[in-house]
Amino acid sequence: MIKAIFATDIQGGMGKQGSLPWPHDPEDLRNFKQATTGHIVVMGSNTWLDSMMPKPLPNRTCIVVTNQDVKQFSQAHEVIAGSWLKESLQSLEENNPNKTIWIIGGAKLLTSCRPYIKEINLTTFMTEYDCDVKLDMNEYLQGFNK
Repeated sequence: MIKAIFATDIQGGMGKQGSLPWPHDPEDLRNFKQATTGHIVVMGSNTWLDSMMPKPLPNRTCIVVTNQDVKQFSQAHEVIAGSWLKESLQSLEENNPNKTIWIIGGAKLLTSCRPYIKEINLTTFMTEYDCDVKLDMNEYLQGFNK
């Protein structure tokens, strides 16, 4: 099953200057770790390149989706060309029936994967962080139970 797990500020902001904009939040990180450990995490290249994230995330299969030169993603377990996203997600699901495929960001990848996501695990920080990367949450969550 394909699921998404991500956080936003109250305005749908997800990132600022290439990183998470909110202060360290142990509860959110604990939730992320508990949900994704032992499973597959799929992320965009900017999420992978965030200096705050360990590479690769421990005890998870880390997959990077990019149209960039794959050499800079050599620590990832797999790199998917963005043009093969749909086929790659289908293959991941078929070949890993006992694992959840978690789409973890960024905004472009979450938007591209939206048609395949069956469930969303969302943390909303009730503050605005003047983000430069945002999702329209009303549109994004349409069709999901809140």
